[in-house]
Amino acid sequence: MNASASDIQARRHLEGLRRVLTVAGPAMDDNNLPPLEAIRLEGEETINGLFDYRVQLQTPERGPGLGPWRLDLAPLLGKELTITIELDPDDEAIEALEATGLGAREITGLVVEASILDADHRHRRCELTLKPWLHLATLATHHRIFQDMRAPEVIEAVLADYPYPVIRRLAAVYPPRDICMQRHETDHAFITRLMAEWGINHHFEHVQGTHRLVLSDTNDAFPSLLSMARESGKHQAGESHDARPHRLFIHPPGHRPGQEYIHVFSPQLTMTSVAWEARDHDYARPRARLHARAGEAPVQADATTAPGLQTPRQL
Repeated sequence: MNASASDIQARRHLEGLRRVLTVAGPAMDDNNLPPLEAIRLEGEETINGLFDYRVQLQTPERGPGLGPWRLDLAPLLGKELTITIELDPDDEAIEALEATGLGAREITGLVVEASILDADHRHRRCELTLKPWLHLATLATHHRIFQDMRAPEVIEAVLADYPYPVIRRLAAVYPPRDICMQRHETDHAFITRLMAEWGINHHFEHVQGTHRLVLSDTNDAFPSLLSMARESGKHQAGESHDARPHRLFIHPPGHRPGQEYIHVFSPQLTMTSVAWEARDHDYARPRARLHARAGEAPVQADATTAPGLQTPRQL
């Protein structure tokens, strides 16, 4: 059966109205909120960092004489919000993603800030800031002692206070510590200090309307697009697709290469330390000389750390 010209035109019109950004999740379940449409998204996400995304939303258009919508954003704070980014269907580089079933990208985080923006006679606009649940660990400070525990066990013991998923993808063997102290530090500062000391990375994965913290110490901890599609249930069993990483190219601003691209790349140089020196004391062997040095330049600055970091069984 052939579609008429009017049917084709109507279908194209509906496709043109399809939102590139959509929002959903517990934060949007408040019955007192009007339906909100995402109109802008910006932010950054790095390995070993807390991502920060800002999404602007607006209310639907109001009829003449009704005035702008009223927005109460307080109930949104602390709730999860998922932003779905529909990838450009005309992007030549997206074909590999669509083959795996990943035609969209998810970003999920907690709403930590909410603000009302400008309004006109038909719309009301607001901006929500999303950060990972690990941001909550920056708000809690403790003084604790952990005995006879390995670094990953200490990290997981601290994170047990937060009801969110943590995945361990660690290949190294970590020795137990006699004593490990959290000395009036935030939970986030404490566990990231342990991670830096033991070479443990962390990043977040956004899957099926949630985000989870992943602890890793090898590159194998970063899944391919194909494995992510399988986990989300969008990949059909028996299908064979290219699981290579999605590559982005650099083009000047305003260029339209027919694919997603990077339009700004700025190399950055930073002064760093060229020498390192450490001294420690082992209460079990008070006469032991615990000293290490790396680098050729003389050390001109001292940095001290909290006690209780030694691992006597290794010394």
